[in-house]
Amino acid sequence: MFHLEIANLTTARVNDGLFQEAAEKVFKNLGLKADFEISLAIVGEAKIRKLNKFWRGKNRATDVLSFPFAGEKSKKKGEFVEAPAGVEFLGEIFICLPYAKKEARRQNIPLEKELETLLVHGILHLLGYDHERSEKEEKEFFALQEKILK
Repeated sequence: MFHLEIANLTTARVNDGLFQEAAEKVFKNLGLKADFEISLAIVGEAKIRKLNKFWRGKNRATDVLSFPFAGEKSKKKGEFVEAPAGVEFLGEIFICLPYAKKEARRQNIPLEKELETLLVHGILHLLGYDHERSEKEEKEFFALQEKILK
């Protein structure tokens, strides 16, 4: 089971159920049985640009950023709220809603489909999958992402 904590930091309405369903697809598809918690923030372009510049050195907006929780080693006093006993906090995902809207229009797909794709993409990163290390890992990452989304 998992808990998805959603914070919409934009003025637009989003369907929380869409995100819950997308997260369920990942966990069912990968056969994950442990209790997990994920924090999801829906943000605007200024916020995602600031995060992307600070953490990745890229001064531009992007669609999704994932920040895996590295466990006790990375914790500073008061920096994180503790997950309940027996629940593993995987990390945080930030999705840029304006960027997602533009990408959905560009691909001529519903916004909901793009948001679902971005969340699945973010969760895979939190689980340790990466598509930027090698061409082989890129192929595996996107094949798994597509499998989950079908």
